[in-house]
Amino acid sequence: MDFFLSRLTTDTPCLLLWSNSSSSQQQVETVTKIREHLQYTELLLLEHTDRLTLVQHTKSSYHTVMIGAVPPHVTDISFDLLAEVTCVLEPSGQLLLQQVVTEKPVSGLMTQEKLLSQLKLAGFIDPVCSVREMEMDEKIRAVESAATIRIEIRDKIDLLHYVQIVVRKPNYEVGASTKLSFGKAAENKKVNGASSNVAAVWKLDASELNEDDLIDPDELLEPSDLVKPDPESLKVGCDPTKKKRACKGCTCGLAEQLTGSEQPVVKSACGSCYLGDAFRCASCPYAGLPPFKQGEQVKLSDKLLQPDV
Repeated sequence: MDFFLSRLTTDTPCLLLWSNSSSSQQQVETVTKIREHLQYTELLLLEHTDRLTLVQHTKSSYHTVMIGAVPPHVTDISFDLLAEVTCVLEPSGQLLLQQVVTEKPVSGLMTQEKLLSQLKLAGFIDPVCSVREMEMDEKIRAVESAATIRIEIRDKIDLLHYVQIVVRKPNYEVGASTKLSFGKAAENKKVNGASSNVAAVWKLDASELNEDDLIDPDELLEPSDLVKPDPESLKVGCDPTKKKRACKGCTCGLAEQLTGSEQPVVKSACGSCYLGDAFRCASCPYAGLPPFKQGEQVKLSDKLLQPDV
């Protein structure tokens, strides 16, 4: 009991958690000793470990939470229990824990390393541990109080001992957030609805600019690149040695150009050629040409014959 009383402050609220392994007489004796140590008896609240997660305690309302203060110091310490203790503790509050542990893993009891790992995962920091050996009668009472471990630990009772742990909640609330120092960004000033630093994304500072590494783009040009090409050389035409020939049933006007006379208008077999490709047959001589008025010769305008570039 001295482990708990020596670390309690007399003027701060504290929470005492008990489990089914302790008797009512042991609870009364423990509560009496703690209240005699406190300045006001109202500062101590008693709660069952199974009900802590069910009862909605005010967050950050206790400076100290005690687990295992009531003999025989055998408590089912789950991760959910420790997570709830983290919530009810105020920032920088302390958890005082005394628990029976075993040197080797046993069903129903944890090793000291496993218990410290659970506390760390729950968010506690700065663990201070001390080990106290148990008397044989204490070991027997601890085994008898926990029916779930009685059979398996019966032959390993010499492996039991007390561990007393003091851990602290970090100096911030659960769920608190803060900005990282390397993540601070300059405030964006809006200019005409746009951020003023958008144009400066690819800008180099004077300290980052090394003119020795820059290349003049004009030095990459050859003298032939500066000569303006002849427009005639840019025309794409057929082989000049070959004679142009118009297709059978020519509709582009090449036959008229070669013969110098108008060609007879091709009669449509289906009567839908002038409507466009969507209404033409697969072998239609007007395939690919724009729609036209029925009976007139299809001619492409000079604008369509001029290249875009």
